Amino acid sequence: MEKDLLAGIVGIIQKAGFNVNKRKTRFSSASFAQRVTGITVNRKLNVSRKELRNIRAMLHSLKSDGMQAAAARHYRSHSQGTELSGKFIDRLSGKIAYLEQVRGGHDPLVSKLKNNLKELKAK
Repeated sequence: MEKDLLAGIVGIIQKAGFNVNKRKTRFSSASFAQRVTGITVNRKLNVSRKELRNIRAMLHSLKSDGMQAAAARHYRSHSQGTELSGKFIDRLSGKIAYLEQVRGGHDPLVSKLKNNLKELKAK
C-alpha cells in the first residue's frame, strides 16, 4: 500500500511539471516522527527534545553559573570562548523566539521559558 500511495503522489507531482529527487524523498508513517526542515510535523508542530533540552540547559547554566561561565560552556567548541558572552543572551532569546514561532505564543512551555529569561535579564 505504501508503494502505491507513494507512486500516486510522485505521479501527481510529475504531472504538475516537477521532478522528484528520490535521494531526498522518504515515506514516514504516523508512528514515526515526521520531520521537515528540523520541525516535527506529526499532530502538532514542535522542535526536537534535544533542542528543548539545550534551551533549558542554557537557562539553567545562566541562572546557576552566571553569564561568563554559561557562555564559556555554551561556546566551548568555538575558539572565541568567553568573548562571545555578550551574544549568549541574544542567542538564547533567538532560540526561545524560534520555539515560540513553531509552538505558538499561547504554549505554556514557551511562556515559562520567556518568563525565566526575563527574570534572569532583570538581575
